[in-house]
Amino acid sequence: MLKINVLVSSMNYSFQNNKKLFIPSTNVSYIIINQITSHSDKDVDEYFTNREDIGIFNYQEKGLSKSRNRAISQSTGDICLIADDDVYYDENIFQILREKYESDKNIEAITFQDKYAQEIGKKNYIHKEFLHNKYTALKVTSFEISFRRNAVVNNEMYFDERFGLGAKIPLGEENIFLGDILDKKMKILHIPEFLVNHPHESTGCLYDKLSGFNKGVVFARIFPSLTAYFICIIFALRKRNKLNSKISFQGYIKALISGAYFYFKNMKQC
Repeated sequence: MLKINVLVSSMNYSFQNNKKLFIPSTNVSYIIINQITSHSDKDVDEYFTNREDIGIFNYQEKGLSKSRNRAISQSTGDICLIADDDVYYDENIFQILREKYESDKNIEAITFQDKYAQEIGKKNYIHKEFLHNKYTALKVTSFEISFRRNAVVNNEMYFDERFGLGAKIPLGEENIFLGDILDKKMKILHIPEFLVNHPHESTGCLYDKLSGFNKGVVFARIFPSLTAYFICIIFALRKRNKLNSKISFQGYIKALISGAYFYFKNMKQC
């Protein structure tokens, strides 16, 4: 039976507010990376300290990609799931993922669907199995990702710590991670299964100058130069009806392209 590690990113002990996430299951363990930004310690509930399947690792730092990488480094399982501390899983998730990974040894990562995102109209999933490319991987959220640990670790593929919450570019880290997997010619399968829930109100995406710039940087990190600039234009066309009054369509395109240019000039060789 494949061993599964659930890699949970948390901050200031907030994982304790969601015991529903931590389903006891055979050959499943939870690795909690708890980043601490204050100087006060907090007692951990006995629910967590008494369970052998839960490991808690505290770090005085911030940065979501740093947290993900810490968790990968602590993992020992065959399969890893990326998790935030405010999600919860369908009770069948571990069985379904094991069956999929065992049925095709050439699949190195599997993405699945967030039931709540579908219900509120935040996402419109393709309800069939398919192999991801870099374009479809742009639509994946971090807690919809699982992967074979050895494939990632042996190829030294970690989250780019320049991206994600708490970093200079506060988004796109999961799309970059999947893009790096695809660059290694590995297969990423999407399965049309609602296996995770993120039941919090969506604040929506901002489409302004700063967000456009940051998106452009992400596109440039994933794609070669000409493709990245092309995607900036296509993305702007698709989002033109969501722009706020503070930025024009032309201004949004300029912000996206400026972000891509900034990456190629200042960040690509870092």
